Amino acid sequence: KAEIANTGILIEDKVYVISNETIAGLHCIVQTINEDGLQCFFLDSFFEHHQEWADENHITSVEILKEIFIRNQDEILGEGSEIYIAKNFVSFSGKCTEKDAVTNEVRRVWGSNSVSYVEYLNTSLPYIPEECIRHYLSGNRNFAWVAEERYLLVDRLEISKDEEVAIRKFVADRCASVGFASMADIPLGNIAEENYELTTTGLHTAIYNRVLFDDFYLNGKILT
Repeated sequence: KAEIANTGILIEDKVYVISNETIAGLHCIVQTINEDGLQCFFLDSFFEHHQEWADENHITSVEILKEIFIRNQDEILGEGSEIYIAKNFVSFSGKCTEKDAVTNEVRRVWGSNSVSYVEYLNTSLPYIPEECIRHYLSGNRNFAWVAEERYLLVDRLEISKDEEVAIRKFVADRCASVGFASMADIPLGNIAEENYELTTTGLHTAIYNRVLFDDFYLNGKILT
């Protein structure tokens, strides 16, 4: 039993023997997607995307695939401390959380526009599950909901430094005088016109994430 177990990967009382050709094939696939600029991939998506190849090489589950990556990391992924194999994904940018990995990939493929569509992001990131993309677009200070299936990259909000200072001062003064400030009362100046694609809710979310997040707590539309 020990001799048999040592010939391959033992999972649930079965031994899977992985050939050198399979390792070389995985290396080739990973090298190709990495050359396209990809910085992380989810094991589930990788397995699904290359299902036919996996079947041909007797890789019958994501668990087996992950174990192959772990045991043959240098041969498949290359040497270096920047390679990180997490529970559900592999990162080429060092150890990071799932949220950071997905956020960075979404930002990478965002394009030149301020607003992007979930469908476009999903198509551009075939190695990240759609539910992960949707999850990390929502409740993430890097993005602001604009309308159904549309989000703003908060860095692209058109707002001047003077307008940022004026907004922070307004909120701070209100909190000092009456204990709170309302998002509805924030002076917008030309911000709404310069960001015409945004709804009022989207604009307020973007302003909070970009300008007020570090210093004020938002509950509904009330800032403290």
